[in-house]
Amino acid sequence: MSMGKQGSSFGTTIAVLGSTLIAVGIAWLIAQNWHQLSAALKIIILLAATALAYTAGVVVRLRGYVGVGKGLIVLGGLLYTLSVFLIAQIFSTETSLQGTALLILLSWIGVLIASYAFDTAASMVVALAEFLIWMNLQYFAFFVAYSNEPSLGLLALIYLFGAALFYGLSLWHRAKEHEFSKLFQWCTVFYLMGFTYLLSFQTLLPNLWPSGADYPMGSIVYLVVLAIVSLVVLLSGMSASSGKTNKKEITWFWVAFILLAVLISAASFVSQTIGTCSPRSCYDYKLQSDCGKAPASLNCQWKDNYCIEKDCYRLTDKATCEQEKCRWVEEGRVCQRPSCYYEHRDKETCDDANVPGGCEWYENTGGPFSVQMPTGTCREKNVCGKQTERLSCMSNEMCKWGAYSQFGFMGQSTKAPLSLWAVWIFANIVLLVVILGVIFYGTWQKLPKVVNIGVAFFSLDIITRYIGFIMDLRGYMSLSLIFITGGIILLLGGWFLEKWRRNLVRRAREKK
Repeated sequence: MSMGKQGSSFGTTIAVLGSTLIAVGIAWLIAQNWHQLSAALKIIILLAATALAYTAGVVVRLRGYVGVGKGLIVLGGLLYTLSVFLIAQIFSTETSLQGTALLILLSWIGVLIASYAFDTAASMVVALAEFLIWMNLQYFAFFVAYSNEPSLGLLALIYLFGAALFYGLSLWHRAKEHEFSKLFQWCTVFYLMGFTYLLSFQTLLPNLWPSGADYPMGSIVYLVVLAIVSLVVLLSGMSASSGKTNKKEITWFWVAFILLAVLISAASFVSQTIGTCSPRSCYDYKLQSDCGKAPASLNCQWKDNYCIEKDCYRLTDKATCEQEKCRWVEEGRVCQRPSCYYEHRDKETCDDANVPGGCEWYENTGGPFSVQMPTGTCREKNVCGKQTERLSCMSNEMCKWGAYSQFGFMGQSTKAPLSLWAVWIFANIVLLVVILGVIFYGTWQKLPKVVNIGVAFFSLDIITRYIGFIMDLRGYMSLSLIFITGGIILLLGGWFLEKWRRNLVRRAREKK
């Protein structure tokens, strides 16, 4: 029996890979001859290929070739997705990010319906992958439409409610004893683990809620609708499986959900207080109305739906050049952008320079080659770089405040302020709670795959923090000492983790 299950699983995997290659091959073949086919013939070919794949999958599965049948049904789902995009191209539909999001929406809904109609878990995986792609594209589409920078904090909340949606679906399928119950159970665990792991990076936390961010109404409505749908599915799933799901499991999920919500909210305090002050540029103004209100010294103009600096070099006469606040050079009769370094070589003219942001003189500090060097250099004023507080930075129209980013992506930084340290430590505590909860749940429910997921993320977290440790302390300790010490720790840790994992898997496989 065990060999049969393994053979079926292996055959299904091979069949799914084969179906993916066929879908890619058909897409490439159609793309090569696309311009030679009429619109009607294109649609007929796409619909016929999709219908043929689904029909063949059902017939082959009924004849006992389950793995090949599942692969053909997956092929049908991939061809359906391909058909949605190519038919949209035939009718020249909108090619914006919002248009792409709508096409992905039609794709995952169609594949989802087919997955339930044919009871194929492999096809459901395709539908869930397309759903996650749509969830991201739709969110970013709202910001692109309003030319705003997306907020990762709002996206994190969407991911959080996505976890609630997956868990609710898992409860629903378990209550109905549906074939997809194990799939949704596994997907919920993996999704929750991956999401919590991403939130444990110190460099991400200050960027969740950027100061002065503007959130389009569409993104707020999107979050609210997804939150309502997710909570309705979760609560109804809890009610439907009340007699089949242990209360400890549901309690653990709510604890993890609340901890993650608190973590995402706590990151807002860090984002508002930690950051860097940098000079503004024309590209910082996303709307035409804002571009027109930009400081005159930036010399901005609205062109091709972007706020850009005026191109001085395109101007050919002196009057227009000076009117556009550019510099006219009589020697070459060219119009140039004002520059501190190239135009002012002495302190007197540097201080009076008419350059955006102003100029200041930097004295030569000396050195072995100071004889050949000038006495100083005229450079743009670093007014923004000297500001360390958000209020003082925002009070200058030439400056902008951004999230603090001087941290290693793989771990903590010795330069991180205390507030960020506190949030980062809390994030890793939440990750540890989720990992231990997943391992306990997998052992308790006799699910070796779930146990392996928990141990894998625990190992990944240790390796990630070790790399961060190297990045942070490479200037304080010998790299050879760090590598040797880390190698010994990882060898012992690897032996312990493998022994621990085998023991947990053995306990999970034991009969009650």
